[in-house]
Parts: sequence; structure tokens; C-alpha cells
Amino acid sequence: SAKAFSAFKKAYDLKPSDSKNGTSAVKSAISAARRSSGSQKDSYYSQGAAIAEKLAGSSATFDNFLLAGEARLGAKDYQKALGWFDRARSKQPQNALVHYYRSQCNTNLGQYNAAISDLQQALKIGVSGKMRTQVYNQMGFVYDKTKKYDDAITAYKNAGNTKMVNSVQDKKEKAAQNVEVERERAEYERKLQALEQQIRELEAIGEVEEANDLREHLKKLREQ
Repeated sequence: SAKAFSAFKKAYDLKPSDSKNGTSAVKSAISAARRSSGSQKDSYYSQGAAIAEKLAGSSATFDNFLLAGEARLGAKDYQKALGWFDRARSKQPQNALVHYYRSQCNTNLGQYNAAISDLQQALKIGVSGKMRTQVYNQMGFVYDKTKKYDDAITAYKNAGNTKMVNSVQDKKEKAAQNVEVERERAEYERKLQALEQQIRELEAIGEVEEANDLREHLKKLREQ
């Protein structure tokens, strides 16, 4: 893939009017990036994106917009990628893949409601096989991030992802336990505050000894 990218890029640089070489260069760059890591991975995606954007600029087709978006998505330039996917969507509003890619951008930008809308739109259009699994896994991930555990569990079940179903179930149970612990802590604090109020009222009517006894009791409770 790296050699292919180098060859196609060289051919495209020599003859920029040959969009076929340009497209092949972008696709081989994305392929090489997926097989690489670190700065090399980033370099392939960035180079691929630069060529893809040239292609999209000279020929405003759905395929060129999608390719530019894919390269920018790989390069983690989510805002730019989203822009290209928006342009691709304007060409093919009923393309489920575009909505799935948009959801990935929106997820990484922290725009979770938009990401869910994208995924719901993809499902509405109709997805099957691997794409259906990817859509539901992404949906599970977003719902998990937003602590909508029941929705996340449902999505992961639809994806057939038992491991993540169990993981979110555990997270949901721990969250419920934490809520209960916090409720008990708040209730205990209310009781202590009521004792403090009672002490102030006793002091106000001159019952100093009784107030002091209660204050000592309150001190012991706070040290527990």
C-alpha cells in the first residue's frame, strides 16, 4: 500500500488532470494509513486528504466529497471531515454510509445528540450486515458516553456485542449503587443539620447543658 501510494502520488503530481491516479493515490494512502501507526499513520492520512481535496475542488462529485471526508476523518480533522460529509450528503441524502461517517465526526466533536440523529437516520434509510453492526456499536458507544445505559444496552444487543452489553450492565449497576450511596449520604447530612438546628434552638432558650450534650453527640457523629 505504501509503495502503491508513492507510485500513484508521483503519477498524479506529474499529471494532475488524471483524476484516476489521484483517486488511486487517496485510496492507497488510506489503506497505508490503516496499516501504520503514530506519525506515519497521520502522514498518510494528511497526504491523502490533501489530494482528495484537490480532486473534490476540481470535480464536485459525491465520490470525491466522500473520499475527502474519509481521509480527513482518518487524520482526526473531524470538523473538516464533517464539512466534506455534509457536501456528500447534499449529493446523496439517502446514503447510509455518509450518515454513519457524520456520526463518527460528531461523536469525536462531543456533539452526541447530532451523532445519535445521524445513526438513527442511517437505520431509517436501511442498513444490513457489517454496516448495521457498526451503526449499532457506534450508537451503543454514544449512549454509554452520555450515561443512557438502557439505550446503550439495547444498541449493543442489536449489534450482537455481548461483551459490551455486559460491560454497560456492570456500569449501570455501579452507577445505581453510587446514586444510592449519595442518597444515603445526603439523608445523613440532613439529619446532622437538623441536630445543629436543635442545638441552636436549645441555646436560644437557655438550655445550655442539654445543648452541649447534643453538640458532643454531633461531634462524634461527624467523626464516624
